[in-house]
Amino acid sequence: MQHVRPATLLAVTLLAAAACGGSDGESAPLGEEAVAATTAPPTTAAPTTAAPTTVEATTTIAPTTAPPTTEPCGSQCPPSDADQVLLDEFFAAYDGGDWDAFLATLGTDDPTWRFSPTQTQPADLMRYDMIWAHAIGQTTEPESCVDQYGTIRCTVIIEDDFHRALIPYGGTSSTCTMSMTIEDGGVVPGDFSGFDCFRGYDLMMHLYGEWFAEQYPDQPRIDGFHYRAWNQTDETAGARAAEHLDEFIEAVVAPHIEGGGELIDLRVRGGH
Repeated sequence: MQHVRPATLLAVTLLAAAACGGSDGESAPLGEEAVAATTAPPTTAAPTTAAPTTVEATTTIAPTTAPPTTEPCGSQCPPSDADQVLLDEFFAAYDGGDWDAFLATLGTDDPTWRFSPTQTQPADLMRYDMIWAHAIGQTTEPESCVDQYGTIRCTVIIEDDFHRALIPYGGTSSTCTMSMTIEDGGVVPGDFSGFDCFRGYDLMMHLYGEWFAEQYPDQPRIDGFHYRAWNQTDETAGARAAEHLDEFIEAVVAPHIEGGGELIDLRVRGGH
């Protein structure tokens, strides 16, 4: 009998076990796929590198605010607040009738109105004129003022008892232009369009003056070459004109208008 070596017997036993399957008796043949699966080298997966997250930077742009556009006012600048205070005091004192109080608002000791390049009203006549204006209830209302490169020009509405008495018959207030400068903390009078703005009213005043002279021949005249004391130096003239104004309106103006006439006709009659 031939003896089998122990190593050979062990190899045969292992092969038989592999051919018969597991211990449960099922057959498990080794096909090509199975062989390949057992012999193929292990697959090594490539390391997964996450793509970097890119965060877009958000740029915040501050809203652009354009600076306010300030157009140079040139010849239409309003007076400064300080100058406006001086102007208000000037006009209030002029209507107040107190010469000393008026002088206190001025930046000069020798005020002069210029009515034209050749005609002026110096301080003494300005004083008589202010007395007249106060006696007959004048109000001087600045409508607008502009600073034209240092010269202040004001449009003013002037009205007194004579104006008011004529309004029911077609009369109107007088619109005048005044200019002045601000010097040494006060107002310096310049131009005053008195002849132009009072033209029709001036003619009516002459008519009143003529009527007054006829009715009261024993009293001094209430008008000069021009009314409002432009050369009327009687300090009582304004008060006497105010005293008899209603008589003139009732005797001359009212009958003329009620008879179908116009105020312009009376103005022409009053012209010189």
